[in-house]
Amino acid sequence: MGILVILRYSIQGLGYSNLSMMSGVMEMIARCGVNFWLVPALAWIGVCYADLIAWIMADLFIVPAFFWLLRRLKTKIAMETEANKEN
Repeated sequence: MGILVILRYSIQGLGYSNLSMMSGVMEMIARCGVNFWLVPALAWIGVCYADLIAWIMADLFIVPAFFWLLRRLKTKIAMETEANKEN
């Protein structure tokens, strides 16, 4: 969960709040899926797995999104640096 919170707040702090919001949407979708399928099958154990599965699903979205954003920002900074050198 620590990775999720750090990456989510980092992305939000960079001004890309839609990406961090999508991570929350992934969590909600995972929780709904667990409630529809695991809870009827596994009862209390299914409820116990809800948080774990939700955090994993959010991580599966936010980690690649963070590295995509990092690569995008590095490219943007490199282009701005080159433009400043030319001027």
